[in-house]
Amino acid sequence: MLFVFLFAFNFTVLLPLFAVRTFHGTSSTYGLILSLFGAGSLVGALVMASRARRPDPRRLALLGVALGVATIALAFAPSLTVAWILLPPLGAAAIAFAITGNSTLQLTSSPEMRGRVMALYTVVFLGSTPIGGPIAGWIGQHLGPRVGLAGGGVIAVAGSVLGLAAQRAPSAARVFPNQLR
Repeated sequence: MLFVFLFAFNFTVLLPLFAVRTFHGTSSTYGLILSLFGAGSLVGALVMASRARRPDPRRLALLGVALGVATIALAFAPSLTVAWILLPPLGAAAIAFAITGNSTLQLTSSPEMRGRVMALYTVVFLGSTPIGGPIAGWIGQHLGPRVGLAGGGVIAVAGSVLGLAAQRAPSAARVFPNQLR
């Protein structure tokens, strides 16, 4: 989650640059971009709320891949119309990732550790913005918002694929069950 939140959740920094510098738009263009992203987030949140399945780390990693791929696709959108089409799925993937991360941690942590775990989650979720935002802003300003978005998307995909690989690796408890007691 740290990689995704730190490098891919910099929409408030990169989307204004994307609207103005990439597509030479105005504040209205940026407003429409945010509206479409927000509409996708609303639909994604409603879909996630209607799911009865228990969240798990595998789904979280898959949503991280989806978020990264959607971000990369937006970065390479050839026109503003294509970007508008890509924004709702990106918003849905972003909110689904955040919801799944939150609920996975709450439902899989022990009751006595839940408060500490959620405090660390909040630090990662909200505390990564003051670090990742300036990095994304610098990249967006000097290399272009497409590079900033694509870079964040690539890092999100890489971190999520590593998360999927770590879940497939045999745990020490399964490999050496008698030695860990």
